[in-house]
Parts: sequence; C-alpha cells; structure tokens
Amino acid sequence: MIMHAGEILKRRGLISEEQLAQSRSSDSNSVVQAAISLGYVEEADALKALAEEVGLEYVDLRETEIDPAALEGFPQKLIYRQSLFPLRFEQDSIVVATSDPLDLYPLDEASAATGRNIIPVVAEREEIARLMNRNLGVGSETVEGLMAAKSEEEVELVEGIVTD
Repeated sequence: MIMHAGEILKRRGLISEEQLAQSRSSDSNSVVQAAISLGYVEEADALKALAEEVGLEYVDLRETEIDPAALEGFPQKLIYRQSLFPLRFEQDSIVVATSDPLDLYPLDEASAATGRNIIPVVAEREEIARLMNRNLGVGSETVEGLMAAKSEEEVELVEGIVTD
C-alpha cells in the first residue's frame, strides 16, 4: 500500500486529521509544504518522519561537510530546478541531499546524468538553497549558459578587477 506524505505525518502524530484536510486544500503543490507553511509542523520534523518512513537518512546540512569535488560533473540544472545537492562521494556513488524523499525521478535523472549510483539523504529545503548560494552563487547557471553559448560569440569571464 502506497501512503502519501500527508498520511505519514498524520499517522506519526505530527498533524491532525483537520490539519491534513486544510493542508490538502491549500494552494501549495505539496501537502507537506502546505502543512509547514501553515505552521502545523516544523520542516525538520516532517522531513525526519518522511525519511524514516522510506528508509533514508536525515542530515543537518549545517553540520555536514561538503566535498567540492562532488559538484564537478553534477548537472547544475538538477541542483537548481530539483533542489538536489551533491555532498560527497562514497566509493562509486554520490551522496545527494533532497528535500523531497518521495520524488524519485530527479534522483534517477541525476544517476543517468552522472553515470553513478545516487545515495539520497534528506535535508531541509532552505539548507539546500543556502549550500547552492554558498557553493555555486546565484548566477552560476547563467554563467554556465554563457559558456555553452561561447561557440556563437566570444564570452570572457573577468575576475579580480580592482577599481579605484
């Protein structure tokens, strides 16, 4: 039997039946995100419950060491669009943080794109966004696009300009 995320939260006592119904009627795409936005449950508590339910590890990214080499060759479009963040290598696999442990498609896409097995771990959406900004910057997807378009016209990245 497939259980939906909202049902998992209700069964674990994190939200009531009434809160589940209100979360479902919300404009949010996700019942869990709606429950968090409505203040019914803390994101960390909800994600810990979902991670435990599907047999994944929950990680606090504030206390997790990131291997910058894991970012090399990992598609930035998956990082930005799917909120996935590669944390480190484990043998031939990449440990990747996600805030949606029930959505397997982006993880499969990452595996196909990198040619490696993906070991998903669950982390808060804001912490993934913080890592994206700190390690990639807000505009790095734009820079990647400019570099891809380099064949059409010359694009020069200039760093370290000192002005008076």
